[in-house]
Amino acid sequence: MHTGHYHHGRLDFDTLNIHPRCVRCNLRLHANLVLYSERLIEEHGADAIKELRLRANRVHKYTIPELEAVLAL
Repeated sequence: MHTGHYHHGRLDFDTLNIHPRCVRCNLRLHANLVLYSERLIEEHGADAIKELRLRANRVHKYTIPELEAVLAL
């Protein structure tokens, strides 16, 4: 399994943005975003994609405690 991201960059540690993916989808199918989007909607609702787009455009600098919390998950 790989860690799949709907958006790379600012959202790499956002738990709504990351989900397990098979190697084939992540590498060979170049993230397979159509299927990934459908599953994201099934799991979190249609507003999840809108929310991720909003979050991707926000600037957030992680603090050390925030990063430690992510690592603790």
